[in-house]
Amino acid sequence: MRGNRGVTLIEMLVVVCLFSVMFAVMVGLIYNSDTYYAKGTEKVDIQFEARRILDTLARELYGAASSWNWNGTHLELTITTVGNDTQLDFYAPKFASNNSLSGSTQMNYRFDASQHRLFMTKGNATETVVSEYVSSMKFTVGCSGCSSYTCTSFANATPDCPVVRMEVGVTKQVAGAAAANFTLSQKVTLHNQNSTIPPDGDNEGPGEGAT
Repeated sequence: MRGNRGVTLIEMLVVVCLFSVMFAVMVGLIYNSDTYYAKGTEKVDIQFEARRILDTLARELYGAASSWNWNGTHLELTITTVGNDTQLDFYAPKFASNNSLSGSTQMNYRFDASQHRLFMTKGNATETVVSEYVSSMKFTVGCSGCSSYTCTSFANATPDCPVVRMEVGVTKQVAGAAAANFTLSQKVTLHNQNSTIPPDGDNEGPGEGAT
């Protein structure tokens, strides 16, 4: 009568190999899941960051004018571009307690391509960082309904470009993967065209107090 046959070395090696393959597959699935999750989260983050930047700009631009008339001086919206750097200057309105126009605050948004940063200066306050993940920033202006935004400034007395188009590119490095990139654009119509600031208006610009 034969006794029970033991497990041979070859059978043990086959079992070990099968478990090793299964373990490797499971580890690979978990790693890929983590990578895809990180990429997905990063994609959501950069889209949110792009939207946040444009919403911040739009809130300030909405009540602006392409050119405020103050004692015969025109406080204009201007766009300055040097290489990959660009900046937007405009004047946001100030209102008195009775909601009448009482002055303006100069706003400056400056994109530094070498630092991937968008800076903001409001009135005579210290410059602050809006975002540290900006790969590109472009400001252009045009008339309402215009498909070509090529202006960089406005005519003093007859502003004819009340629409500002903003395009921001945001990028972030994902661990173990290539950087994620996202570009978003938005148009804002300036709502205080042909507005006049009172002669004694309270107009505040960078580096100086209200005047």
